[in-house]
Amino acid sequence: MKKIALHFLYLAVIAVYAYIIGCPFRRITGMDCPFCGMTRAYTAAFCGDFARAISYHPLFLLGIPFILGLAHLGRLKRHRRLFIADFVFIIVCVTAFTVNYAIKIVT
Repeated sequence: MKKIALHFLYLAVIAVYAYIIGCPFRRITGMDCPFCGMTRAYTAAFCGDFARAISYHPLFLLGIPFILGLAHLGRLKRHRRLFIADFVFIIVCVTAFTVNYAIKIVT
């Protein structure tokens, strides 16, 4: 139960940071980052507007599992199959976010 509460705390901190401070990548470079639109997408999804959520960021459904996969990667080293599955999932997510970002920049 503590772990679940800790995960929600992490997500709450990220959400507060995104709403109050904004994206540090965008603030520094003036360009959208690969995750820009993610906060708006989750807000729209929580309100039930999935079409708008997808328009904000088409990969928003991968955001939370990606963060959780990164958070648990070190803990899964003892369980080889889970570690490999998690590692492959992270690589797939990074590839998907990179391709999405490249398409966003080009268009």
